[in-house]
Amino acid sequence: MKKILIYNGRDWGIAVGHKIALRLIEDHKFKIGCITSKISTNNFIKKKENFIYDYHLFLNDIIVNPEKFILENKNLIPKNKELNLDFICEELGIDTIWPYTQLLRDHVRSFSEKFYYSFRQSENDEQIILLIKALYLMCLKIYLEFKPDLMITPNYVATQHVMLDLYFKKKNIRTISISSIGLKKIGIFTNSYNDQNCNFNKELDKLNSQEKLLQNDLQAKELIVKTLNEIKINKIVLKKLNIKFFLKGLIYILRRIRRGNVIKKNIQTSDSATLITNTKNFFSECFYINKINKFEFDKLEDLNNFIYLPLQSQPEQTVDSYAPNFNNQIETARLIGMNLPKDYYLVVKDHPNMFGLRPPSYLDKIQRSPNVKLINYDISNYDILKKSKLMIGFSGSTFLEASLLNIPSILLGNIGTVERLPNVYKHNDISTITQKIIYILSVERDPKYNEKLLNYFKCALAHGMDVENYWNLWSWQDGNFNKFYEEIIKEINYVN
Repeated sequence: MKKILIYNGRDWGIAVGHKIALRLIEDHKFKIGCITSKISTNNFIKKKENFIYDYHLFLNDIIVNPEKFILENKNLIPKNKELNLDFICEELGIDTIWPYTQLLRDHVRSFSEKFYYSFRQSENDEQIILLIKALYLMCLKIYLEFKPDLMITPNYVATQHVMLDLYFKKKNIRTISISSIGLKKIGIFTNSYNDQNCNFNKELDKLNSQEKLLQNDLQAKELIVKTLNEIKINKIVLKKLNIKFFLKGLIYILRRIRRGNVIKKNIQTSDSATLITNTKNFFSECFYINKINKFEFDKLEDLNNFIYLPLQSQPEQTVDSYAPNFNNQIETARLIGMNLPKDYYLVVKDHPNMFGLRPPSYLDKIQRSPNVKLINYDISNYDILKKSKLMIGFSGSTFLEASLLNIPSILLGNIGTVERLPNVYKHNDISTITQKIIYILSVERDPKYNEKLLNYFKCALAHGMDVENYWNLWSWQDGNFNKFYEEIIKEINYVN
C-alpha cells in the first residue's frame, strides 16, 4: 500500500489537494499524510467529516515558534550528531543553505516596511537559522513518523518545499509538482524544484538521441505555428487608475480590516497585513502607477545592436529559486551592462506583472546604469526579440519565444527544461560572460536546431498535461478535476 504526502498549502489544499486525497483513498486505498500551511486550510482539513489523513502536520506551528518545535523534536537527531547548518547541508546534499532562504520572502524581506516588499529582512539571521533547523526537523519527523513513498505539492515556491524535495531525494522518495514549459495550455509534472528531474526531460532526451520516436510531427508543427502567432498578436494590458481600480482596492482593504492568517505578530505578510499597511500599500501603488505613466522610457525604435534582459516578478520562485545568485535584478542588469562586448548595450524591460508594484526609483536606477536602456512595460517580447542579437534571462516563457525566433539565449540559473531548448546556453559566471557572448554570437546555429525544437513540442504534446484546466481548478473556475486526476495518476505510475 502506497503512502503519499500531500502538501495542502493554502487554497490549493482545498481546491485540489484534498480532492486528490479523497480519490486516492477511494480508488487505491492509499494512506495519505498532509502538511497544511494556512489557518483556513488547516481548519478545513481538521473538520471531522473531512479528516481522512493518516498523518497531519501544521506548518504554521513551526513558523510561529521554531525554537519550541526544535526542543520537542531534537531527540530525533542521532546522538552523535549536532543540529547545525553543517549537518543540515550534509543531510540535504548541498554545500550551503543560504541561497534557499531567499524563498522565505516574509523573513528575508519585509512586507510592512515598503511596497511591494522591502529588501530589508524582517527577521535576523539567528531567527532564520532557527527556522531552517526547525524545517529540517520537520523533514526528518515526517520521514520517521510517516515515511511516504512520494510527495505531491502544488509548487516549490518556499524554502520548506525545496528542503522537502532535497531531503526526500536523499531518501529515494519521489516528489511531484506542476511546472511550466513556456506554453500557454501545456505544462508538465516535475520531480525536482528546478525541473532538472522530470519525465518530460527524460522523454525529450530520448527523442533527441533517437532512442524513441513519436509520430506526431504534424500536430507539433501546427502547435509551433499557433504558438508563434500567439506571441505575435499578444497585447500587454496594464493596470489603469480608474473607478474600477479604486473600487477593487477599497474592497480589498475592507475585507482585510480583520487580520487573518497571522503567523507571527512581528511579521506582516500579504495575507496578514494591518489596515494601516494595506491602506499605505494601496496609495503607494496608485502613486507608482501615476509616476510610471509619466516616466521617460527609452524608445525601442531608436535602439539597435542590443542584448535583451527581461526582468522577472519578485519575490517569486522564478528568480529566488531558479537563480538566487542573480535575484538583485538591478545589480545583475548593471553587471551585464558593464560586461557586454564591443558596441553592444543592454535593453531591459520590467515584467508587466510588476507594473505598479516596483517604485519608479527602481526603474530609474536601472535606466541610469551604464550601457543600459529601459523600455516600457507594454512592448511585446516579440517586437523586442526581433531586434535582439541575444537574450539573457533567469526563467520564463521568453526562452521559448526566443527559440521560435532563432534568438540565442543565456540562462542565468538552473532550469532543466529551459536548458533543453536548442537556443539556450547555461552560464552563471558574470565575470566571464563577455567571452561567452562573443562565442555564442560567433558560432553557427546547431544543424539539428529545427529538429530539437520540433522534438520539444512533440514531447509537450505527448507527455505534457493540461495546465489551463489545472489553473481553473486551483482558482475555482470550473476546471475538470477528473481529467487532472487521470493525469496525476499517470504521473504517479510513470516508469522510466
